[in-house]
Amino acid sequence: MYWFTLRVSFFFCAEMKTYFNEDLTEAKMPLYICGCCHDSCPIDGIWLPTGMFWQMKQDPNDENAWNREIYLYCNPHNVWEFASYRLIRIIDENGQRPPAYADMVEQMSLDMEDA
Repeated sequence: MYWFTLRVSFFFCAEMKTYFNEDLTEAKMPLYICGCCHDSCPIDGIWLPTGMFWQMKQDPNDENAWNREIYLYCNPHNVWEFASYRLIRIIDENGQRPPAYADMVEQMSLDMEDA
């Protein structure tokens, strides 16, 4: 279901919405399909159960890092580590480059042999 949803999402005008909590440190990310594409409606589709929950949580020790967690419906209390990942900010809201920017540039310059 997950693979199919990702592959055909363009044809069904899929939109992933991001709903943050009050202090902007956590967000739930449901997927909607069959909406009207390219408009300004906040939600105009149908929620699609994909077999998993998607959310983000800011790292409490690093304001530039977010854990992008995925939970399976069949195991909703444990993060699915295989599909979850970490997002690191490389340009801040003022256009400044946090330390992670240099790490990203270095990674981009590596060959397959170096990685």
